[in-house]
Amino acid sequence: MKLTLSTTALGLALAFGSSAVLADSSASVTQTGDWNKAVVEQSNNNDADAVISVLGSFNDTTIEQRNNRDVEGNIDVTFGFGNTSVIVTEYARDSDASIVQSFATGSDATIEQRGSKGKRGTNYAYDLHASITQTASWGDVAWITQTGSGQDATILQTGKGNVAGIEQSGSGKGGSNDAYISQAGAFNDAYIKQNGRNLSATVGQTGALNVAVVDQRGRNLTATVSQTGTGNNAYVHQR
Repeated sequence: MKLTLSTTALGLALAFGSSAVLADSSASVTQTGDWNKAVVEQSNNNDADAVISVLGSFNDTTIEQRNNRDVEGNIDVTFGFGNTSVIVTEYARDSDASIVQSFATGSDATIEQRGSKGKRGTNYAYDLHASITQTASWGDVAWITQTGSGQDATILQTGKGNVAGIEQSGSGKGGSNDAYISQAGAFNDAYIKQNGRNLSATVGQTGALNVAVVDQRGRNLTATVSQTGTGNNAYVHQR
């Protein structure tokens, strides 16, 4: 009898353990106030979903998602100063990452997406989507880094003295790697660096004394820079 019960218990444990590895996962964190920290880590799941919502200043928020498929991470920060938001996605397929910082002056937003492990230890990825939106801000920094193919990254900023950067590398096989930055205001800087195939970079700036830099290396390159205002500078390098 004891042996039967032990075997049954072991079978149940294995069953629940296996389902936990493959099960969907969802996490939500809400914080109001200053000097708070929030971290969500998800690994080895399908359909992983993480959301962090913050209201306040000098808060640190981080979402880390690894070895997942169909993942989504969202950070929303409102009304504050000196906030830091980070989303890291590693070895994932079909990943969506989004950071929104509204009225958050002097804040940083970073998204890093890296592909899945392929044959011989190489990395590959597809359908990687990343977006950062910073509105009514001064001195904000937004940066997106993606490795794989079939990627798109978008940064939208309104205000003054902001910096936006997108770095993409990958073959582009089966899809294009697209980068788009839009800035409205003055004294803003936009940087796009791409390496691979089927690359498309677009920068749109309105205002005064803005800088746009596009650096592309590979095949099938397209770069578009549009500036409206006075004292702006644009530089495009393709090779």
